[in-house]
Amino acid sequence: MMTTDPWAPEELQFEELTHENYPLVRKLDREDIPVEYVHPVDKIMEITDSCVKHGLPGHTFAVKLRGEYVGLILLGETLPWKTDPPQMAERPCYRLMGFVVGKAYRGMGLGGEILEQAVERVYRDFGVRPIVLCCHMDNHNAARFYKKHGFRWTPYRETDDYYYFRYPELWEREKHDSLCLVEPSLEMEPQLLAFRQDFLDAGQKADGTGRLLRYESIRDWLAAVEAGKHPETVPEGKVPAILFVGQRASDGKIVGMLQIRPRLNEYLEQYAGHIGYCVCPSERRRGYATEMLRQALPICKELGLDRVLVCCRPDNEGSRRTIRSNGGVWESTVHVPDRDTELERWWIDLTAN
Repeated sequence: MMTTDPWAPEELQFEELTHENYPLVRKLDREDIPVEYVHPVDKIMEITDSCVKHGLPGHTFAVKLRGEYVGLILLGETLPWKTDPPQMAERPCYRLMGFVVGKAYRGMGLGGEILEQAVERVYRDFGVRPIVLCCHMDNHNAARFYKKHGFRWTPYRETDDYYYFRYPELWEREKHDSLCLVEPSLEMEPQLLAFRQDFLDAGQKADGTGRLLRYESIRDWLAAVEAGKHPETVPEGKVPAILFVGQRASDGKIVGMLQIRPRLNEYLEQYAGHIGYCVCPSERRRGYATEMLRQALPICKELGLDRVLVCCRPDNEGSRRTIRSNGGVWESTVHVPDRDTELERWWIDLTAN
């Protein structure tokens, strides 16, 4: 695949690292990463074999995107190290090791998605625990990445590597930082441009944004969003839609967008629904989609709706969780002819609250 091609999280395939796929995974281009920063694939294979031999819980994933290996990650319990901090003896932890994304696939948002999907799989299969990793004192890019994903520096060291911890209960609290659902304005131009660039950098589509990626000018986009709200100015063949941004209270960053369509045409009633939403690639898996949808439901009720239809692809487990968390009940799965894909239709009853 071209590294600029858009991709979706559900396209990632997680395989266990084995001696059968090891020769191909070994070809992953990581020549620019010093071995002091990340173990080579040979060492990860050796550690994986040791963990299997001792029956330790965890996974070593070789990650594919469209048939090509793009990353490797080991997450699980390992044998204790002499330098392990005392809190690792007090509470069982998983250790994150050997995490690397191939050189050609960096800067696309893959790293964060691979990390969080790997954590989700290990938690599902073996239970929830804190996660510990070691990061070289000079590997500043990695330190920034891990801090963004909830890992906290400690003064404990293993030679030149500092220990970082992520506690699940603290990470969940951080992910649900206060969020406000508001209509966009020109005063938000810097945040809107940053939100747009996040998708462009990741090479991903931005559904539910009023075609933001097509606009170079935020002023022009806002004019189109305003026109799209009213029956008398909405483009021909479209229905009125009200667009909101999910803005984080702590720093004003726009982390997501959501559209409400109070009235549906025949196509939307079958294949799209009343609400479309997205979260920017750098802020996913923090509960923002769930919170935006939760805040949108009372607005839908004020607009006269008794129930709302929300749709998602069958393989988009994150969106399914978001819908279910807000009371969604699956009705049917339909085929979308113009996209040649399947779509699940979920209804949320607004009369219950």
